[in-house]
Amino acid sequence: MADWNLNLYLDRAHSTLNVDAIQGFLHSLGLEPQVKGDFFDVNRVDMDEVSAALAGVRVRDLNLEDSLNISPAETDVSQEKTLLKSNEPIELERDRSNIYSGFHLAEVLRRYVGSGLHIIFTSRLPATFEGTRYHGRVIVADFPLAIISTTGVVEAPARQREYYIRQAAYHRAQHAGLQVPEEREFMQELEDRFKEGFIGYDDLRMTDVVKGYTLQAAFYLLFGEAFCESPGCMLFNAHTQAEMIHAQIESGRLCKRHQTMLEAHFSCM
Repeated sequence: MADWNLNLYLDRAHSTLNVDAIQGFLHSLGLEPQVKGDFFDVNRVDMDEVSAALAGVRVRDLNLEDSLNISPAETDVSQEKTLLKSNEPIELERDRSNIYSGFHLAEVLRRYVGSGLHIIFTSRLPATFEGTRYHGRVIVADFPLAIISTTGVVEAPARQREYYIRQAAYHRAQHAGLQVPEEREFMQELEDRFKEGFIGYDDLRMTDVVKGYTLQAAFYLLFGEAFCESPGCMLFNAHTQAEMIHAQIESGRLCKRHQTMLEAHFSCM
């Protein structure tokens, strides 16, 4: 008989992600997840081995499919080892040099899990290739595990159109040699202006948003179905920050079909 025990892990601490609150939310729906702690510690992962493996699944060219860092330099491996030892969340580098191929990242992590189902909260940003380029993702599911990225929550869904218009105008003025504010100052002002319309790295709404993505992961692992077409369902596959905030915070519930599916699952156990 399959082992349907659901295990929750962090791969590092995160100031605004409360895994105990996520566990409590899943308990309220009838699920019984166990919080296991740090993924690499719990599974006694060899740091040298996994550092090389993680460096090897970074994406080298966002416009080229399967452009992995197959032969990572020693500096790449050392950087990964430093990240593994750090308690600081990983933020996306401006040059996008720390994006990971999502399914290859899942393949690396899958080497270390035992029986049961596994959800890993990470601040690494996974991406998948669609169309002509890699796109950042909040969730990557690859049975028997799913990866949920807090950096993905911030970076993957599109922000307000005006945010990008102002950002592009600033860079055009900068490249034209016009007098503009220092870039860090400008970006902070831009973030402050639009902050209610998207989830930031230290956003207190992070846990509420991740609850819904954890539910998506659980539905995938239990039923093979992660997403919903209803914008008000927590399983909605949001492509914008506004859609994500609506589904996970303003609505914060399952649609009738998925609620019924969950209830039917427990009635059969």
